[in-house]
Amino acid sequence: MIKLVLEKQLHEPNAKNLIFTSSGDWSNVADWLGEARNWDLWLCYYGDTSHKNALDADYYHEHKAGKFPNVFYAYQQWPEIFNRYDAIFVLDDDIIISTSDLNRLFNIRIEYDLWLLQPTFSPRGKISHRLTKTRGFRKLTFTNFVEVCTVLFKQSKFVEFMSVYDPKLVGWGVDFWLTDYFYGKEDKIAVTHEISCINPYDHTKGGNREIDTLQAQDNREAIWNEIKREKGIAEHPTREFKTLWQALSLTTLSRGLFLELERKYFRYRNKFIAPSK
Repeated sequence: MIKLVLEKQLHEPNAKNLIFTSSGDWSNVADWLGEARNWDLWLCYYGDTSHKNALDADYYHEHKAGKFPNVFYAYQQWPEIFNRYDAIFVLDDDIIISTSDLNRLFNIRIEYDLWLLQPTFSPRGKISHRLTKTRGFRKLTFTNFVEVCTVLFKQSKFVEFMSVYDPKLVGWGVDFWLTDYFYGKEDKIAVTHEISCINPYDHTKGGNREIDTLQAQDNREAIWNEIKREKGIAEHPTREFKTLWQALSLTTLSRGLFLELERKYFRYRNKFIAPSK
């Protein structure tokens, strides 16, 4: 087993929820760190110096690997820490989201007793799957899929998935593995349109993806295909099962109209100006 050194830790949790992020030298972690958080932060740094937000983290260690391998290795070494929490949010370090939205996201998971949850993505950034884009007037959509960059687990389901996960798989395919592993639970997996985040385009980060320094894209895809064969994982089409709608009010009407106009604007703009990846 890989031996890690936890350079900073809490003796007792400050909250019932945990965010785990694996971060390099370019990140938006600082934007998450407002006051009155209902979650603790575990920061794993895979760079060459020390992370700029190391002192802000509740748990901090250093190890060169991707997000899911790093959370796997951390859980293997310190399961007792993860077991103190009710929910674990495995979150990409570049996601743009506010403290209040992170707080609300954990509360939504409790409200609907969800196993897996993610915020939806604003059209101001990358959107890889139609069902993960933010839509006006919607509140919550039950699906069979959450995207690998923003996976909020119920703690017991995090533990279950860690028992089968193979850390050879750095990123590509983890979300489809989750879909297969929790297949058939139509009221336990959801995306919330109440909370919208931005997944930044690569050109806003210098044009490079830090994950490519850990494992080349071709290798990530090849390893996913290998693990699918080894473990008999089926790659299911993404599906929406049921949508809950916002209660009509002046606030929700205004927000819904704004989101719909924003979505149409970016869809129209992108027909003529292809966004950088």
